[in-house]
Amino acid sequence: KWSHQNNARTTIMEEYAQPIRRPDRANMSHITILIPLTRHWRVAPLCEDLLAAIHDTKRTNTTFDLLWICDNNQISNTQITNELDKNRDLPESTIIHTKQKPLPRWNRQLRRQRIADNYNLAAKHIPQESDYVLIIEDDTQIPKWTITDILKIREHAKGFHDENELPIGIISGVQVG
Repeated sequence: KWSHQNNARTTIMEEYAQPIRRPDRANMSHITILIPLTRHWRVAPLCEDLLAAIHDTKRTNTTFDLLWICDNNQISNTQITNELDKNRDLPESTIIHTKQKPLPRWNRQLRRQRIADNYNLAAKHIPQESDYVLIIEDDTQIPKWTITDILKIREHAKGFHDENELPIGIISGVQVG
């Protein structure tokens, strides 16, 4: 559970029944790409970037789904679905709309709590079949090789463990700039 203290093709969800892992996926990975969305004008560029990045993974035996958490009541589901319809080769998408008003940029405490609340909401809607979750915020530019490189890092890190002999469970990348 995330918290903050101190420092068809497209489904619009209210309730979500999680799928059961299929036995025929033994040699496949499934990645849910979580997209927290607050800027409507970023939907089209994100769709284009995601399409290129996912297409670049064709030989990796990986499947994907997209989970959009729309956290701005000024963005309609239609704005998102129109862009998804233009990019029919994108994986299946689920849109969850919080219907919240945008928060003031100056109030970090409220913004951090909203982010934590949205991650908790997203966690309830990540399909059971997902092996990994990749979070791509709406202000991120995704070079087409990004997901392929992450998958290579994952393969390289499979044998690594931390000091408690637990397998490494997170690969993180931050775009600076």
